[in-house]
Amino acid sequence: IMAGAVLSAHEREEIRVGIEVEESLSDIARRLGRVPSTVTREVKRNGGRSSYCAVAAQGQSERLRSRPRDTTFQGNPELARHVEDRLRAKDSPTTIAIELARAGGIGGDCEGCGGEKSPKKAGPLGTLNLIPQRPPVAAERSEVGHFEGDLIIGARGKSAIVTLIDGAGRRNLLGDLPGGYSTENVLACCIELFERMPVDLRGSLTWDQGREMARHDDLADAVGIDVFFAEPHSPWMRPTNENFNGLLRRYVGKGTDLSVYSQDDLDVISHRINTMPRRIFQWASAQDRYNAAVVARTA
Repeated sequence: IMAGAVLSAHEREEIRVGIEVEESLSDIARRLGRVPSTVTREVKRNGGRSSYCAVAAQGQSERLRSRPRDTTFQGNPELARHVEDRLRAKDSPTTIAIELARAGGIGGDCEGCGGEKSPKKAGPLGTLNLIPQRPPVAAERSEVGHFEGDLIIGARGKSAIVTLIDGAGRRNLLGDLPGGYSTENVLACCIELFERMPVDLRGSLTWDQGREMARHDDLADAVGIDVFFAEPHSPWMRPTNENFNGLLRRYVGKGTDLSVYSQDDLDVISHRINTMPRRIFQWASAQDRYNAAVVARTA
């Protein structure tokens, strides 16, 4: 029995003849080597037994199959740019697909792609401040102190690392999660990392809507930072962090047990990345940018 293949013009004519001689749809399907549901749907969508016309059904099928359809990337240029950036950062297609799946799929809206977004949203994480409510300097990445955050997940989903990166300066902070990435552990790690920053450089944090950030209100109260959330299924709304995670995997590997990295190990990796010359800064480093921002604020 054949399933899935498109009915041919000859098969449609055989269906018409079978109907004309009052053959049952199941018998027609058996004669054609088709599953009964294929013939039943074909007849139903083309007028039923009383009106079925093989020529009209074939013409309708050809028109539908020839109709141009946009690919997912054609219909979502923000997603296409995000994937292109990740590929240029040497992430594998499999890694990109897994992270998009973790974010909820690839069918989400993107920032600025039409329609007003509700500034606050109630859900499993409580009432959320969404990205449109962020200060403009955070979206423009024109002022240090506005962070994007995420977890990178280790082998079999059993370990994780907290990654925080400043949007304007690209300076990163990494945190270990030896006890796993429960809500409580992620909260404690983020508090510890933000306490390394001067209070006036704790402007905002943007995260995805993962359950690990369920205590975002406690984080905001503890370190005095405003927490915002990207729309579901939209990792490209945190592009700096997503690109950084691709860079970090060059140091910690993909599909590995991340629990082997202590906080001291992560601090060494973080310092190495922060002090790398960056083309985007005319070969200054992220640490240089951060130091200059601190000096400017205290001058």
